[in-house]
Amino acid sequence: MQAHGYEAIRHIYYEKQRGGDGKVHTIAVEWYEYLPVIGTGEIYMDEDTNDDAALTPTERRSHIADRLCDVGGSGVYRRHIASHL
Repeated sequence: MQAHGYEAIRHIYYEKQRGGDGKVHTIAVEWYEYLPVIGTGEIYMDEDTNDDAALTPTERRSHIADRLCDVGGSGVYRRHIASHL
């Protein structure tokens, strides 16, 4: 799996500008440079084919916890799919 994004690097540029009082003032201009970044990793997914109707709510929570332990890491369980990055 590959994720694409941007890293923002803050810059400050100082510009000299003549003010309404006739004097030259230094003004800070803040700007951001956006650099592309790419992250790569693996994703694991496993479909849960268990019949939910046969489980009590407590058994179901236990079953989901077991499935997430099987896939390891910080797992996500949604619509009978257990996955982790």
